[in-house]
Amino acid sequence: MPWHGPFARKLCLPRRLAFGRPGASVDARARTSPPTKGTAMSITYDVAGMTCGHCVASITAEVSKVDGVQAVQVDLKTGRVTVTSERPVDPGLVAVAVDEAGYAVTGLSW
Repeated sequence: MPWHGPFARKLCLPRRLAFGRPGASVDARARTSPPTKGTAMSITYDVAGMTCGHCVASITAEVSKVDGVQAVQVDLKTGRVTVTSERPVDPGLVAVAVDEAGYAVTGLSW
């Protein structure tokens, strides 16, 4: 859980409440089947609320724990997280991991 001291709001406060729960925008897309062929596959998630390097580290740490994830790339400027795996990874599990880090998935693309 991110730090919640007196300056947390100015430094880096997760926007979990401001942006809502991640499941609402991801659930419908998560029901479609991801590609199953190839040696490695990537899914890019739009994540709201990232503002600093600590945000990047938190998301990378949580998403890396998801079973099957090989690599996580977080682009702070665009607010996108790219997850690479050898086999399909449930987008809902990644959304939950992002939520655990204190942020919200707002969209995804295969």
